[in-house]
Amino acid sequence: MHEEAQKLVVSNNKLRRYLKCHITKLASTLSELDELRQENEKLVSSYKANGCVCASTSLNMDDYKSLQNEFEKFKKDHYEKHIKLQTKLSCLIDLFRKINKGKSDLSHLHNMQKHTTDKTGLGYNKQTDFSKRTRFASSKKVNPNRVSKKKKYSAS
Repeated sequence: MHEEAQKLVVSNNKLRRYLKCHITKLASTLSELDELRQENEKLVSSYKANGCVCASTSLNMDDYKSLQNEFEKFKKDHYEKHIKLQTKLSCLIDLFRKINKGKSDLSHLHNMQKHTTDKTGLGYNKQTDFSKRTRFASSKKVNPNRVSKKKKYSAS
């Protein structure tokens, strides 16, 4: 069980690194998209300011829209992957917590091993003196009137 927990920790760390990598890629792509959008707006405004309306500006806008659509698709796919990884991570964390709780409960039970006559925890008061040896009653304390004598029967 401990080995499985260690394997889960390793896979959990790997998934976290993978998730961080995708988040940083997504953030860098978003910043790059914003820079390209601003640059495109500057170019379009400069073309409009010069009074030049040519086919290249419409191509740039079409390219921009197609790139924006591709980026939205890319962002949606990575968001879905992010959600899947997040749910998997939360499941692994819950499993790891259960394993740790089971381990702590098992160690608690192991530490609570006690003598069979110790009834603490079951509603009894704690008993401190436990004798493991067998005690016999002395023969002096036996009442001779209570001892039954065997009758002898004759075969005749």
